[in-house]
Amino acid sequence: MKNRATPIPNSRNRRPKTKNKTTRTRAASKSAYPAIIVFDVDGVLVDTRQSFHRTAIETVRFFTKKPITVREFHSWKNRPGFNDDWILCTTWVQELGFNVAFKQIKRKFQQLYWGKNGNGFVLGERWLLSPAALRRLGRRSELAIFTGRYYREMDYEHIMNLWHIGDNMAQAATLMTDTTWTSRMLGTAWPGYFNKPIAEAMDVNIRKVGLPEWSAEDQLLARSLQKELKVPVTGLATRIPPLRAPRVEASGDEEGGGRGGQPTGGPSDDIGDISWNVPTVTLRYPSNMPGGPGHNWANGISMATPIAHKGVVAGAKVQAMTILDILTHPELVDQAWDYFRNVQTKDVKYKSFLRPEDKPAIWLNKEIMDKYRPQMKTMYYDPSKYDTYLEQLGIKYPTVRAQ
Repeated sequence: MKNRATPIPNSRNRRPKTKNKTTRTRAASKSAYPAIIVFDVDGVLVDTRQSFHRTAIETVRFFTKKPITVREFHSWKNRPGFNDDWILCTTWVQELGFNVAFKQIKRKFQQLYWGKNGNGFVLGERWLLSPAALRRLGRRSELAIFTGRYYREMDYEHIMNLWHIGDNMAQAATLMTDTTWTSRMLGTAWPGYFNKPIAEAMDVNIRKVGLPEWSAEDQLLARSLQKELKVPVTGLATRIPPLRAPRVEASGDEEGGGRGGQPTGGPSDDIGDISWNVPTVTLRYPSNMPGGPGHNWANGISMATPIAHKGVVAGAKVQAMTILDILTHPELVDQAWDYFRNVQTKDVKYKSFLRPEDKPAIWLNKEIMDKYRPQMKTMYYDPSKYDTYLEQLGIKYPTVRAQ
């Protein structure tokens, strides 16, 4: 790291400097170093081109059998909403016309990244900064790491292994820089494992309730959004897919199966911890438009529309019917607990990731909420004045780009 105010040796334009000027130059050079330097990991401390980048490319190649290029990968990576490589690969494969589920993509990605016994593309990662450079920076500034590399894996043992690796990396960094380190838990979630007997009972109720009756306007909005997002234009669902077997019962082949005994999985959520303590199921109901990348503006469009209202009403009916089944059919409760005790937790027992010193990070979003909550209140729906929220917003339904 070189300060522009520092004279460059052997420069033709270098002028002799007085003692006072030299002193000022050195002072400027010293003050140019910040009090703290915060590093990202991927692409800053660690070269991930031969690990994460290569894994993503090879995952898409595996499912599409197409000659995917590095340039194409970076084009996708630069799109908003695709920081998560699993979501990126899933959307990419589907846009190329292949109906491959997120869980299949995720499973293949993990196989390629970790390999067998850790001999996968993860070995392609290279450290970018030398220990000497870190020591030099550490003498002038406090060093810190801020990264999205949370410990994400498929089961407790592998997650704890990643945690151990992270602790070792932190310890190694402190030895190189003669500093100390601490750790703080911000969030944690077990991978979800859901209950087969209750899921089967719920599936019966899903079919009794059926899908909402979508209007032509509903379908127009969905298809228009999908076209904007450049994903398959399928509109809203018109049929209920069959109930799939959990991964533990899958064949185990590379495309459809996984490691034996693995849970079905799902989003990172603390319901995963609940599912390992009591029989649990989740219900997905059709209140959004297919094709959104998740955690993105596109996934928020439907919230004020009839699509969301119709979908949540259907979901509420299924939920109420399933609760009634649990309350009125003791044999269903017995079956659920039998599956929980003798299948799900037969070999895997729940252990919390939380340590005694870990506290809820309730402060994490306080500043954001203090700033935006008052502004949000002005946007709350007022049913005493308007029949719908769209009416309150002055939006005609559906509003789509002119064809």
